[in-house]
Amino acid sequence: MKICHSGGVGLWLIGVTYSVLFQEFPHDQLDAVSEAVSHVYQIPPFDARTKVHRGWGFLEQNVSDTEAQHICNALAEQGIAALVVANSDLRMPLEPDVMVGFSPHSEGFTPRLQSPTAVPRSIGWDDIAIVAAGGFKEEVVRRDTADRAPGAGVQLMGLGILLMTGMPTKALFGDKKKKKDKPVKAARFISFGQIVLNNGESLYFDPVHFEFSGLGAKKQLNTLLNFRGLVAEFARGNLARTNLGARCLLDNKSISAANYHGLKDFETELLWLLNSTVAAK
Repeated sequence: MKICHSGGVGLWLIGVTYSVLFQEFPHDQLDAVSEAVSHVYQIPPFDARTKVHRGWGFLEQNVSDTEAQHICNALAEQGIAALVVANSDLRMPLEPDVMVGFSPHSEGFTPRLQSPTAVPRSIGWDDIAIVAAGGFKEEVVRRDTADRAPGAGVQLMGLGILLMTGMPTKALFGDKKKKKDKPVKAARFISFGQIVLNNGESLYFDPVHFEFSGLGAKKQLNTLLNFRGLVAEFARGNLARTNLGARCLLDNKSISAANYHGLKDFETELLWLLNSTVAAK
């Protein structure tokens, strides 16, 4: 199996596909990167900007060696650094464990995991490679009830009973005649975080179901503020890389400013973070 250098030459291996990754996060220099991509692909600037934004660090994820090298070299001519990596050699984070709390100490922290069989262990601050936060809107559909007018027979019967007894018909018939399921759409914003360790292990945490006592005196009554404090706690060593969502939180902005449209955007950016600093061999 061959892993390509940007500009290198190697042997062909049938069936191997390649990715083109930006060395620097393109959203941080979107205008310059979009202009270069527009020139390389000969597409309108708006289309280039859309392609860059939707790639979350990747420009291509399934191209041949020749095409990947051509794109990488063409970007270099435009002043944009990129890597070519065989997809079979992309580093992948391991399936995350769910963390529901943590206990910090001077050298690191001990996560409290959701699994009852998990063995407690200490993780050093320097062992954290990536701190990521994500969030996106999700549309949910719930069933609601709406009033339904009773039939003419029921109305006449109810009127007769009311005249004879003085008892309202609702007390006799309850709400059964007035209930009808009706779908109602609503939107909710889902927030979550994930840290990836140097060995590829990862921990997922959900601020709604997280116990923040590990923040100590920094703990507040607001879940969002505690979520921001937790991200800051994991990133405090300045050795870990942070994704756009985490940087939004650390800059006192909403995660929504990162503009994730779904979990796929978050996962693609996380994959880019794991591989963009690994030079292709």
